Amino acid sequence: PPPGTPRRTVLGFKRRGHWYWTLDLQECRIFSPHLPAILQATNGWLQAHQLIHHEARAKRGSLRNLVLRQGKRSGDLLGILISATPVAPLPEFVAALTAAAPFTSLLWGQNESVSDVATADELTLLHGRDSLQEELRLPDAAGERHLRVQLSPFGFFQSNTLATELLYGQIRQWVRESAPAVLYDLYGGAATIAMACADLVPQVHSVESFAPASADGARNLALNG
Repeated sequence: PPPGTPRRTVLGFKRRGHWYWTLDLQECRIFSPHLPAILQATNGWLQAHQLIHHEARAKRGSLRNLVLRQGKRSGDLLGILISATPVAPLPEFVAALTAAAPFTSLLWGQNESVSDVATADELTLLHGRDSLQEELRLPDAAGERHLRVQLSPFGFFQSNTLATELLYGQIRQWVRESAPAVLYDLYGGAATIAMACADLVPQVHSVESFAPASADGARNLALNG
């Protein structure tokens, strides 16, 4: 469009090779069947309150990101609204999204940085729990190993739970065959690989430099005994 033309606020993914161009998303068959209703509810909310996307150069608008996470085994659904400045109609946001989908967690975070990264220095809990819970059912020659995982809103976890179960099952097989005295889970995140193999080795060390992930790991160790 010509310079100075107002750009419509849309919710979706960035077009390949065009960081400034967001595609208006209507569905995503990978994430969740709830997504079309979530998108419709969010778009209805921002239009009803005349909210617009954030433009750092023009110093206008507020809305930056909507982060969505779902536990494929647990069914937990978590959403994080990220804005550049405080957004007044947050109760209406909660009402719209909880009517659209069974959210177990909704949070708001503020991000004033220039970089286009979906993160926030602090989070405010708007609805439900302040964490996402997931379950793992790991295949094993001796029977399934079940784990419960609790994740902070931005905590790292593999994006495909069912594929993760197969991956961790393969790792268990290798560990069982090699029978090490000590196992090191490097870049361990929330300690899920360490927990997946903890019953197979005398000693396991999960090593992680990102403090929130380490905190998730400590909670998960206690959660799984």
